[in-house]
Amino acid sequence: MSNRYITDRFLPDKAIDLVDEAASAQRLQQESKPDAIQELDRQIMTIQIELESLRKETDVASKDRKGRLENSLSTLRSEAAKLSTIWEKEKEELQAIKNSKEELEQARIELDKAQREGNFGRASELRYATIPSIESRLPQEDNGDNFQGLIHDTVTADDI
Repeated sequence: MSNRYITDRFLPDKAIDLVDEAASAQRLQQESKPDAIQELDRQIMTIQIELESLRKETDVASKDRKGRLENSLSTLRSEAAKLSTIWEKEKEELQAIKNSKEELEQARIELDKAQREGNFGRASELRYATIPSIESRLPQEDNGDNFQGLIHDTVTADDI
């Protein structure tokens, strides 16, 4: 694939560029609505437009069509609401993980600083209480690709 899309560079630069592009796409995907929700939103908007055009119609066929569209609209709205709730929950979980990782990095920097300054009481507190507490909040790394959510925070071979 890299031969097709990146012709002016050679390995390892090609590999780095591919991973960088995949990570950028992953970041954009995390910040924007997933495709499934966007598709549902488009379908809802189409039905709403059609319902608005049928609002003034009085014949039987139009009323039947309007009833079917209203049922379809309510179904699509509930599905969109369900997916949006899942997406928001996943975004919050990813944000909590990112915050914990940043907090862990700050604690490790503070640990190094405390050790350099000879503040061994603070260093022991950080090493044996604070850092393990933060690490316990982070999910365990697993190599299984069993995550089926709307968004994820790792770049996989499929993303590249």
